[in-house]
Amino acid sequence: MQAVLTFPRPKTAADIFIANPYINRGYSSLKTYSHLCDPAAIDVHQRPEIIAAPQIKIRSTTRLLFSQGWVLKTDISRAEDYLNNVSSNLQQYLAAVESVNAWHADKYWFILRADGKYWPCSACPQLTMLSELGDWKKKLYWWGHMFLLSLKVIQESKKSLDIDPANFGYQPSQDRAYYVGDKVYSVGSVREVGRAILRRLPEEEEIPEDKWHTFGLFLNQLFHPLMTSRYDWEALTNGADDIPLARHFYYKKEALIKGLLKERDYVYSNNGSGNHHHARRPRSYS
Repeated sequence: MQAVLTFPRPKTAADIFIANPYINRGYSSLKTYSHLCDPAAIDVHQRPEIIAAPQIKIRSTTRLLFSQGWVLKTDISRAEDYLNNVSSNLQQYLAAVESVNAWHADKYWFILRADGKYWPCSACPQLTMLSELGDWKKKLYWWGHMFLLSLKVIQESKKSLDIDPANFGYQPSQDRAYYVGDKVYSVGSVREVGRAILRRLPEEEEIPEDKWHTFGLFLNQLFHPLMTSRYDWEALTNGADDIPLARHFYYKKEALIKGLLKERDYVYSNNGSGNHHHARRPRSYS
């Protein structure tokens, strides 16, 4: 029987400790307490459309609470008996990801005292999750912005995100994606983005070949301001070739790559085995 995914609740606002209070001036213990103790707040286990959806990945130790347009998150495996332990771990994490500009600007972290333990938590405005999208046109559009954000993080911080639609969301009023995951890898490479792009093919078998080509063209234009070297494009396609695909995806992959590399300073040629080589010295475009 599946465990009930209930979020821990504080007794009073004094049970809430805001991390980095000088940075997070707008977030008070009282406001957070209001989110946590609102009678209308909904635990994730009360949303079967999320629990049952195969494309939405929630770890068994994750607890989510939807309240007043916010999503509060914790991980029961990180709860501790002592405040100092949780505070030290949280501060180390925040220091490690300080250079990562991927989360919503209003997201903040806090520690919650409940049920005799201290819980590291976060709160973020509720976003539309990329893994919840049904229309393939919207999927391709927002996947593009997911990959764009991942590239920006790699270039700005040399770190890498967990690049999966389940870890990204957006606000309809803003034309950019946000990271909602917690995992940040200490080393990031453009090659990892190439792998993430190709992983989408087998998960969306209904999308036709010509649409993958259009998606490649879209990524081409999105990435162009960031990808200034032919070696960036080479790393991207090397990553794409790292992903083994069933043979019936071959033409879809080719269409995607051709769109991705259109008029870029790198020539991709596939010999049918999934490996690529330089067919000729790439010409430069001014």
